[in-house]
Amino acid sequence: MKRTFFLFFCLMLCTAALADDFTRRAQQHFDWLTTGKADSVLLYATPQVKAQLQAQTLRQVWAQLQAQGGKLQETRPWKVVKTSGYHVCERVLVFERARLQLNIVLTPENLLAGLNFVPAPVEEEETPADSQQEEADDDSDDSAFTERDFAVKHGEVELPGTVTIPTGEGERWPAVVLVHGSGPQDRDETLGPNAPFRELAQALALRGIAVVRYDKRTKVYGGRTKEVSGGKLDLDTEAVEDAVEAARRVALLPEIDPTQVYVVGHSLGGTLVPRIAEKAQQKGVKLAGIVGIAALARPFEKAVESQLAYIAETQGSDRAQAQQQAAEGTQQMMAALPASYRQALADYKPTGTAARLGAFRMLFVQGGHDYQVTEEDLNLWKKALKQNPQAEFAFFPTLDHLLRPLPAMAQPNDYMKPGTMSPEAIDRIAAFVLDEEP
Repeated sequence: MKRTFFLFFCLMLCTAALADDFTRRAQQHFDWLTTGKADSVLLYATPQVKAQLQAQTLRQVWAQLQAQGGKLQETRPWKVVKTSGYHVCERVLVFERARLQLNIVLTPENLLAGLNFVPAPVEEEETPADSQQEEADDDSDDSAFTERDFAVKHGEVELPGTVTIPTGEGERWPAVVLVHGSGPQDRDETLGPNAPFRELAQALALRGIAVVRYDKRTKVYGGRTKEVSGGKLDLDTEAVEDAVEAARRVALLPEIDPTQVYVVGHSLGGTLVPRIAEKAQQKGVKLAGIVGIAALARPFEKAVESQLAYIAETQGSDRAQAQQQAAEGTQQMMAALPASYRQALADYKPTGTAARLGAFRMLFVQGGHDYQVTEEDLNLWKKALKQNPQAEFAFFPTLDHLLRPLPAMAQPNDYMKPGTMSPEAIDRIAAFVLDEEP
């Protein structure tokens, strides 16, 4: 299970507790896991888990987590989500150097169907990025831009957000809508001490570009996401619909040039920008272009398995062990996703969708020290879009998944370290939006 530590692409939803029986069983698994009783964990597991997961692997998990995150300091209450017939029991674990969410997936018969660890959502009152940003703001020219509330509203959905607008009399600015990666992200895409969307929004505003960012639907509604989404959980209800509506709404602001609205997506958001552009066209929302930052082009499952294998190798597994662990972890993670979401992932072909857009302005930005999305993905975008004269590509050899410079290939714990987005990468995005020479 160690390969799921700090996994970025886990797509589970948060909600309130549903059944004491499931939380009691989840607590039993937690107790067995933390006391080295792997045989007890597997005793109450499905046949598939028993066949795929070795007791020795489970026994190693807790020691490895403590070695990386430090001593466990606090455990938060269990929450339970019922999805696709499974009960997903979630619990935030606060270590000395990390905050993780433990996900225990149980069948209706209360058998273990999956177990993994992912980064825990950062709570607003304890977000380290806030103090970091306050210090950064002291050095910035606040008069160069203003920020105010901006809401994305449609149907039963209402998402709070922020619009950052450059200062200038009589100006109508180009605008960018930022689209998050996977998981219940806030408007700043906060990860540990980093707030990349806030950093990018203010940096682009200083370059004369207005920016909209908003709290993601899965963060605002958690376990009610399906309820407010017409009974659906898929790529459209997670990200696409809200991005299209945000683009429509920002174009109505008096400070914005409605012919110059762009969508900039990161990670999963980058993968989805072609679909967002296609859906926008269908709804009569005019976009001037799209930007994909660390945009996955490979099939989702293949990319996840590659990530998990890399993580396992960095934690001491040999190549064969890493591949086996990665295959098991990918199966477990996919099983925990709603069936409608798995189907959406299988159906969506990002490069094919981008190619269907024709001669449409698009930019794909990739860092060479990103282990999640790689140069292989950028090359797939290039191959698919070779007939599009308006497709542009930018590769920065030393940047990671958050477009921060790193001296070597990123590792999972790097996300918990503060960093600053590359000015060169920001300049490249700004030049594209402003239609200037890079």
